[in-house]
Amino acid sequence: MASVDRIAVVGGEQRREWMNRLPGLFVGFSGIDARYFLEGRMRDAWGWLRER
Repeated sequence: MASVDRIAVVGGEQRREWMNRLPGLFVGFSGIDARYFLEGRMRDAWGWLRER
C-alpha cells in the first residue's frame, strides 16, 4: 500500500484565500505536507511533489 506524504493543491487566488481560512483542512493527516501553488505554477507543484 502506498502512503501519501505530500499534497499539492493548484488553483487561483480565491482558492488560496479559502485554503488559508481552513488551516485544519488536513487535520487527521499527520505527517502530510500540503502546499498551495497558483494556477501558472503547475510545473513547480509537480517538481515539489517529486522532491525527496
